Amino acid sequence: ELTKDEKSTVRAAAIKALAQYYTGEDLNEIYKKAITDQSYRVMTEALLALGNKKAGDAITIAKDLQKDHTGGTVTALTQL
Repeated sequence: ELTKDEKSTVRAAAIKALAQYYTGEDLNEIYKKAITDQSYRVMTEALLALGNKKAGDAITIAKDLQKDHTGGTVTALTQL
């Protein structure tokens, strides 16, 4: 799976593409798992993807991430 690739740029691009081109709800668990990724880029894409499908879940998770003030995460939080 591309979401398990060793390169974070590939994982982030995979999450973004899935969110953009696939409308099924069955990817929400993949997005939630990707939010815990070590890469902020992947976390951001996953949070945005989840926010587009289940805003309430994304906001709940975002509140937990709010303590992290890195640029990418803050950007994702402002877009929810």
